Amino acid sequence: MNVSLEEKILTGLFLCSSKSNDILEELKSDWNEKCEAPLHEKLLIINPPAGRAGSSFLIANVFPWKDELSDGIEYEKFCQSFFIQPDLFLRLRPGKENVVKQKLQQAGIIFKEVSDSCLSLPNSSKLDEIIELDKEAVIQDYSSQRTGEFIKSEISIWDCCAGSGGKSIMAYDTNPNIALTVSDVRESILLNLKKRFEKAGIKNYKSLIVDLAKPSLQPTTSNFQQILADVP
Repeated sequence: MNVSLEEKILTGLFLCSSKSNDILEELKSDWNEKCEAPLHEKLLIINPPAGRAGSSFLIANVFPWKDELSDGIEYEKFCQSFFIQPDLFLRLRPGKENVVKQKLQQAGIIFKEVSDSCLSLPNSSKLDEIIELDKEAVIQDYSSQRTGEFIKSEISIWDCCAGSGGKSIMAYDTNPNIALTVSDVRESILLNLKKRFEKAGIKNYKSLIVDLAKPSLQPTTSNFQQILADVP
């Protein structure tokens, strides 16, 4: 696509937006009016008609390595998926399920119940002023939430790539008496974890800065019944 960087950014914003926005209104008002159009119509809008100068953008430009995909994946739908904003998923903390749902309903936010403890919402949902994040509910992808099915109720656990602690909070919700150890190679992100744990009411845990590439610096794995490893 032989166009300027600005044009590429605006094209990406247009293709990924399902609602009008201020940036497109200011710079591409004609595109902004068509934000709710289906993807195939948007592609016709950004591509110049036959015979007119300009570079065409094809859906295949998104992922040109078609032959590398696994069998069973529909190539065009796979490419289209890059322009669809994924849902925002909430994991409801024990005892807070009804409270969170009531607050969302009162705020007029539409949600779907994926399971007893999981809700899916539009990606653009603003939740900070509606619910108490980390105290009442945790923003956590559904695939990440499913790992909770493997966490046993009475256990000592090491979350060795803890990040900001979403899975560790889930482990705690499985059993508040769990022996929890968290680690990450990044000290800064463990500070973020500490703040989240304070909101979540988690006080009894061990926190370590650990580089998993250096075995000599790791805690003894025999001290744990289970290890969570969501590596980058």
